[in-house]
Amino acid sequence: RTVFASGVEQPAVACNDFAETLRQLKKFDEAERYARESVAKAGPKGWMSRLTLIQVLEDAQKGADEIPKLAAEAVRHAPEKLRKRLRTYAQGTGLGENRK
Repeated sequence: RTVFASGVEQPAVACNDFAETLRQLKKFDEAERYARESVAKAGPKGWMSRLTLIQVLEDAQKGADEIPKLAAEAVRHAPEKLRKRLRTYAQGTGLGENRK
């Protein structure tokens, strides 16, 4: 459970945004923690939270077995323009784009 300094619990969007910031700073363990919390808070329609978690896992070079499942869940609720990208991940072919 994540709370602001004031003691107010952070919503899914705040956790997701923080996870993305941490990912960009290459703090992958912390980013994964907040991305997973965002997914949990967002519920089944939280496609953006799942996309962030996918990106964190890919950049951290882990989660290859989990990424297709997350992507398949996200495809159902994502805007049409992102569905093709998510389908690529769901099929397991999006992996490795950012890896050497």
